[in-house]
Amino acid sequence: MWWLTEPKPGTGLMQNPFVAQSLDDVRQAPDNLQLLGSLPPDASRSHAIQWRVKKHARSGSLITDDRLRVKLEPSAGSADATEAIHPDVFALGDCGVIQDTTYPATAQVASQKALWLAKRLNHGDLDKTAFTYKDLGTLAYIGNWDALFQTGGGGRLQGYLAWIMWRGAYLTKTVSWRNKLLVPMYWAVNWVFGRDISRF
Repeated sequence: MWWLTEPKPGTGLMQNPFVAQSLDDVRQAPDNLQLLGSLPPDASRSHAIQWRVKKHARSGSLITDDRLRVKLEPSAGSADATEAIHPDVFALGDCGVIQDTTYPATAQVASQKALWLAKRLNHGDLDKTAFTYKDLGTLAYIGNWDALFQTGGGGRLQGYLAWIMWRGAYLTKTVSWRNKLLVPMYWAVNWVFGRDISRF
């Protein structure tokens, strides 16, 4: 079983080079490849087709089904129009896009996908429910103790209260207890002495 994910860098949304260049051909189709359409699974037929990973035309991300499993399509020049799902390879984060969805390329989506997949794999019920994204809103810091907050339902908040929410969200999403203690200390130092912009 494999899964692919790309951590969100500080800037830019360039596709992971491994995903962009190295995943064109599937060397050998597994026996449990799930053919899509009205035809029943047929191992001999799936082995006869030369498969490639299906990619999003614009972003280059891997196309997945609603269970985050990677989709395959016949290689160029193949007369077979059947698509398939690789049951043991998953893609999430910037590397994977669920077919026919337009979720934003944010850490919020990647995090929800990761939590959903971990729970499904731990419980062994991957086919029970499909992944659904829940928009928790968008926060943006704009400087001078001022921020913007837009809820998933379209409501908006701006100013100092939104800044407090932004700081709170930032702190609660910090993973380790060490950083949960250090981050407020750095905030306090920057507030008292100003931001250090010098370089060594």
